[in-house]
Amino acid sequence: TGTSFSHDGLRVTHNSEEFIDQANLQSPSIIRNLCCLLQHELQLYKIIVERATNFNDTERDKTLTRLTSYCDFTSWEELWDSCQPYRRVSRQRGLKGLE
Repeated sequence: TGTSFSHDGLRVTHNSEEFIDQANLQSPSIIRNLCCLLQHELQLYKIIVERATNFNDTERDKTLTRLTSYCDFTSWEELWDSCQPYRRVSRQRGLKGLE
């Protein structure tokens, strides 16, 4: 079931470690694709950070820049423009509200 827990010092993973290739998760192209797949969630995150009252401008900019950098984009605009094919796929599959 993919659940992982510890019991009496033993780690029980139900063999879920076989399904994830940890090395692949570090690939820039995989991360970039994941960011595109999560672009709508990232947009919501951006809105939340921009509206957060407990961040000053420097912290806000640093937080948002760190995320675009991790996704291997230079800006939110580049992320949005580069991920257009993902929006077309969501539209074709009838996933309204995702474009």
